[in-house]
Amino acid sequence: MKKLKPYFIAIFIGSICAVILFANTSNDAFAYEEYNAYAVQIGVFTKEEYAFNLKQKYNGKVVYDDGVYRVYFSILFDKENINFITGYLEKNNIGYITKRIYISSDTKEIKKYENIMKQMKSEKGKLKINEEILNMYEGVI
Repeated sequence: MKKLKPYFIAIFIGSICAVILFANTSNDAFAYEEYNAYAVQIGVFTKEEYAFNLKQKYNGKVVYDDGVYRVYFSILFDKENINFITGYLEKNNIGYITKRIYISSDTKEIKKYENIMKQMKSEKGKLKINEEILNMYEGVI
C-alpha cells in the first residue's frame, strides 16, 4: 500500500489540474458548424485579373480563399432558388459547381430577398435579385 500512495496522490493532483484547466474551456471550440447555404461557383483562378474578368462577364462575386480567387455566381439558402440558378447556367452553357458553405452572418435580410426571388416569375427579375443578394455578402465571405 505504501508503494501505491504516490500514484494515488499523482492521479488526484492531475485530476484537480484537469478540472481547473478545462473548467474555463468553451464547448463552442469543439462544435461542428453545419453548412447552411449553397454556393454556385463558376470559376477558380490563381490570377486575380482572370477572376475579375469572369466576374464582370457574369455579374459574379470574387472571393480570395485558400490561395485562389473563386468566382461565385450565386450564394443562396433555398434549394428551389439554387435549382433555378443552376438551370439557368446549364441553359446558357456556363460551367459551374455547387457546394455547401457556412455563412455565419445574420441572414434574415438575405432570406427575405430569397422569398421574393422564389415568388418572382420573370427570369430577369430572379437574376437581378440574385445579384443583389451577392452584393449583400460584401465583407462577409
